[in-house]
Amino acid sequence: MVKQIHWRIGAAFALFVCAMMAMLGVEWEALRLFLRQSVWFFLGYWSLFFFSLFAALYIALIDIRYIRLQYYAEKRAIFRETLGDELLRNALNEALRKRQTDLLKSRRN
Repeated sequence: MVKQIHWRIGAAFALFVCAMMAMLGVEWEALRLFLRQSVWFFLGYWSLFFFSLFAALYIALIDIRYIRLQYYAEKRAIFRETLGDELLRNALNEALRKRQTDLLKSRRN
């Protein structure tokens, strides 16, 4: 299974590739002349740029979903340790019954 740190490194690398390609596409004159030679070079270069950008965004969405999944799993575990515990539920039910009987006794008096 791929760990969270691995896909974060992949996203950082994809963003780095995007930044370098954008900077080189604007600043490096030799690359601009090379890309002007053929439409296919131009489309290939900027397709790779957009692929890297969308890969980084997709990985970010996956990371957000994974963080939410971890949050809800921990929330469920905490609930099961506290309110989900059988002894606590029995104690709460007993306290509720006692409170109801006390209320009934106070109304009769």
